[in-house]
Amino acid sequence: MGFCEFMKRALLLGLSAVASIVFFNFSSSAQEFRLTTTKTNLVASKATIEVPALSGNPDAIIVATAVGESLTQNPHPIGAWYYSGKWSIFNTDHANMAEGLVYKVEYFLRRDANHFVHVMTKANITGSGSVIDNPALNGNANAHFKIFQNHAPDNRTGSLNKYAAVAEYDAAARKWYIKNVNGERLFPDTAYNIVVTSVANPTLPTATPYVPVIAATAAVSPLTVILRKAWIIPNLTTSMLLNGGSCAQYDITDAAVLDTDSAIVTGIVGQHLLLRLSATVSNGSVRIGLCSGQSTLSSMDIRDVRANILVVR
Repeated sequence: MGFCEFMKRALLLGLSAVASIVFFNFSSSAQEFRLTTTKTNLVASKATIEVPALSGNPDAIIVATAVGESLTQNPHPIGAWYYSGKWSIFNTDHANMAEGLVYKVEYFLRRDANHFVHVMTKANITGSGSVIDNPALNGNANAHFKIFQNHAPDNRTGSLNKYAAVAEYDAAARKWYIKNVNGERLFPDTAYNIVVTSVANPTLPTATPYVPVIAATAAVSPLTVILRKAWIIPNLTTSMLLNGGSCAQYDITDAAVLDTDSAIVTGIVGQHLLLRLSATVSNGSVRIGLCSGQSTLSSMDIRDVRANILVVR
């Protein structure tokens, strides 16, 4: 089954995200959901986002705001961190996040003129801050937009700004710039997502929203679920170690599974930020793979690894 065919049929089936993420709105240009920090998605200062459209998509544009009392419960600047194929909301000063925090997360699957990444450079950092040079914002003091730090060291050389930042307009230069609230200096290679919500100027260009398109082809039949299973790694009572850079494999036997089926695995991997899960099928079984993400890691205890497994045809 080709990937495009698989995704079209998956959409018909209506696969949902994990329980810690609750979607509440969909529009042609953006998707929004509420992310609640839980024991299963927290790793120190980060809360992992388990949204299929964002996994493996480093080009996504994400902004998030605290909901209710979460701002006072977590009084730290936050940003989006792309690491090992997943996005997280994190405290940019690396303070640990608590359970029960709620954030409204808005994301755009692709970048365009009004949803883009501003990377600070030696050339655009001035005495005031880092100048944003964008047609929708230049000369437009009435523009409305959001900024949100974007840290993706796997995809570019990235500095991290641990301080809260704001955008201000320089009337003389007719440009917006980003600066730290406390006046601390900015460093090159620090990046911020920019989401323009209103240019407030009809003469300036407005980007066409990104709309996922599925080609008009012959109708496809819905997927058939062959296996749905909440799997926990065997031998929980025994110390199980995975050496850095190595992999372990486990087979789940099910006579109904064929090697032409497709398998999806979403993992809840405890404190193992660098652990990667995979699933492959053969006649009569599903093989779960667990691999350490870095060869320099020391051995890790993997007894708490669990996964949701779905096999479809």
